[in-house]
Amino acid sequence: MSPLPSLDLINIAEVTPEFVKTHYFHGIDLTDSEGNEVPEDSFNYHLASAKAWLRNKIGIELEPVVISEEPHDYRLTEFMSAYGHFNLRRSPIIEVTDLAFWYGSTRYFAFPQSWLRVHDRKGTVQIFPAPVASGANLAIGQDGQLIIPTLYARAYAPQMFRITYTAGFKEGMVPANIIDCICKKASIEIFNQLGDIIVGAGIANISLSLDGLSQSVGTTASATNAGYGARIIQYEKQLKALVEELRGTYKGVVMGVG
Repeated sequence: MSPLPSLDLINIAEVTPEFVKTHYFHGIDLTDSEGNEVPEDSFNYHLASAKAWLRNKIGIELEPVVISEEPHDYRLTEFMSAYGHFNLRRSPIIEVTDLAFWYGSTRYFAFPQSWLRVHDRKGTVQIFPAPVASGANLAIGQDGQLIIPTLYARAYAPQMFRITYTAGFKEGMVPANIIDCICKKASIEIFNQLGDIIVGAGIANISLSLDGLSQSVGTTASATNAGYGARIIQYEKQLKALVEELRGTYKGVVMGVG
């Protein structure tokens, strides 16, 4: 049974503690031995942490954010073989608003928008130009080689390009598999907490006796195993597969040329 409704896109604003409880904790007692429920602040904290984790892990932005003048190096080989190829640090791309060549602290040339070829999902940009940039001391040959007199005979120059773009999903409408990844990551942390307090903090088994009647409750909790260890292991396996799926979808194979 899938933990998510059958939807392609989900508004990130709808991913609330109640959403997580409904789809990932159905049938799970969210109270400790004294009847205190896991606070919503705890869910909110772990959801925020999971979003940051995914952003750092893969570079996926959920809601639109403007990245201003992200620096990229100049490598001659990339222009000779791939018309200039930039792997932006955040994806997916909603819009590239500026790609400029800088020499030191001087803005030297801004590439026309019509030259830019953007792969929005994988977050890559290439430059496919007209033969000559009119009015600029710059051109690109038919083989894709960038011709800049100031870089004559140089194969590499650090941070010569700066790119301004908007990354994220329009209106915060995020694919369901990304939502699943975030919720599973947050749920693992909640299950770790719950496993410690099933029958009381630090207690794996409990026995009660009254007038010759007795009852024992045993859990899977131990010094080396969490109370919801099976669910945690299941989510961790699923999470690992999800991360690889998302990495392939939104980053592909990232290669650098020295």
